[in-house]
Amino acid sequence: YSPNLSAPTAFTGTVVSSGSILWSWSGGTGALSHRVLASTGGALSGSLGAAAAAFGSSGLTPNTPYGAFVRAEGCAHRGDSPVAVSTTLARPLAGLALAAVDVSSATFTWLEQGPAEAAGYRLEASTAADFSGTLRSSQTPVVALSTLTVFSLDVDATYYFRVGALNIAALPNFGASVSSVTRLSDPGAAAPDLPAASSLTVTAQWTAGTGPNPPSTLYTLRASTAADFTGTVLASATYGLSAAVSALTPDTTYYLEVRAVGYAGIPVLRALGSTPTWTADVGAPAASVVYASSMTAAWTPVAAQGYEFQACTLADFTGTLHSTVTPVGSLGSLAVLSPALSGNTTYYLRVGGINHSGVRNFVVAPATPTLAKAPTGSAVLDVFFTSATVQWTPPAPQPTGYRLEASTAADFSGTVASSATAAGSADRLTVVNLLSGTTYYLRAGGLNHASVAAFDAAVTTRTNTSPLVWTGAAGDHDWNNAQNWSPSGIPTRANSVTINVATAVVSNGLSVSFSSLTLGSPGGAAVSLTLLAGAGVQDGTHLLIHPNSGLTLETNQAVTLTGDLTMESGSTM
Repeated sequence: YSPNLSAPTAFTGTVVSSGSILWSWSGGTGALSHRVLASTGGALSGSLGAAAAAFGSSGLTPNTPYGAFVRAEGCAHRGDSPVAVSTTLARPLAGLALAAVDVSSATFTWLEQGPAEAAGYRLEASTAADFSGTLRSSQTPVVALSTLTVFSLDVDATYYFRVGALNIAALPNFGASVSSVTRLSDPGAAAPDLPAASSLTVTAQWTAGTGPNPPSTLYTLRASTAADFTGTVLASATYGLSAAVSALTPDTTYYLEVRAVGYAGIPVLRALGSTPTWTADVGAPAASVVYASSMTAAWTPVAAQGYEFQACTLADFTGTLHSTVTPVGSLGSLAVLSPALSGNTTYYLRVGGINHSGVRNFVVAPATPTLAKAPTGSAVLDVFFTSATVQWTPPAPQPTGYRLEASTAADFSGTVASSATAAGSADRLTVVNLLSGTTYYLRAGGLNHASVAAFDAAVTTRTNTSPLVWTGAAGDHDWNNAQNWSPSGIPTRANSVTINVATAVVSNGLSVSFSSLTLGSPGGAAVSLTLLAGAGVQDGTHLLIHPNSGLTLETNQAVTLTGDLTMESGSTM
């Protein structure tokens, strides 16, 4: 007899699997035993003890709702709990497989269940093994479906996946979880893929792909002369989205690709195409021959398919280009002839080796002005002892100025005397400080603004001789006394000097100069010239010593003759 018996107030069914439910209860007093009964009739359990609070039903049908309640029993009384309904899970999926893992998605497949076995399917993904934090999921009510894909996953990340069939209460029956790593995104196209090249390097660029790939992605740019990247491969690694491969061979086609490897160890790549490197820089290009309307450049050749020489009045080579191209890779010079260059104008120059794709690797040469036009009709106008004047017809347009040069050598080697003017309209110049009695070649040139001359044809003339004859009128035998000479004056390099009277002439301490010096005369009186102490021949051209005459050197100074020394029989030195 249990006069204080009361029924349990709480009764729940917890689904354990596709074939079992755990029923549990609480509350109620005075029970001597408990029994779990189906809401549709019949006992699910035998008599359970007074302290019992749970009972597990097994062997149930998957995906089926079950109603039950617990009855508290006494000697003469009983009390029933409220009815609870729970639905068993759908049966576990068979044939579950991870079909594909992409950049931001994963796909699973399985064997579909019958309409009574499940009410759909659910796929979940998490970066946490316990599926805490953010979940990505995909779900369908279509029982006949045998695949699901979950999207919006992070690139190159480890994910845990679980898939389960849904019961009619939309509860999933997940199987064991599976882990995998999403792959990196293929590097994307940039514009352009290969923005720069030189003789030894190629630069490439790309994007992080459609993922996009995380900033921690390590990319490797690879270059090879083989399209299949066999043989030697040059590489450059970066966490950025551009890189350059260096130490390449000039004028060579390279194939390029960018690769990245993620946590899964699966490489992704993008083929970047091919490009040729430039030729090596030509060596020391410079203008070698310059005229008024053309010029020639010279350089040290490199391995190339040819060269181009360009000239332009603008440093950035815009506007009119004057250029010449040759396909001869061994050539080391080239002339720009057409269109004709402008005279007396500075041109910026560059020479480029041409690779086998026709790309030029220009190297800048020093800017060079063309010549002005040369004067014409040069002719000797006047000749004196130590000077000569040349007249010409000025060209049109007029040059910046003129220079007149004089030389005793036809090729104007050695010492050259000159004079110049900045007057472009001038038609004559005089050159001074010439030697008397000497043949000179003279040439007049029009100057460009860099003072480089374009010369007319040379003319020739001989300077007049300015004679000085020894008289000894002063009576002191001193070479350096003007009164001893006729006309009066001390000899210089402009004078032809003659001592043909019997005498002894001395120069003590002072060097002498002359254009020519004749001592004595054929069959004449004896003549002597003595150079003492610091005296020498500072500037002399020709020396002739007749018989019975002589030159005595009692000096430590140099005796310099630039012409002939003639000593006749019977003469002394």
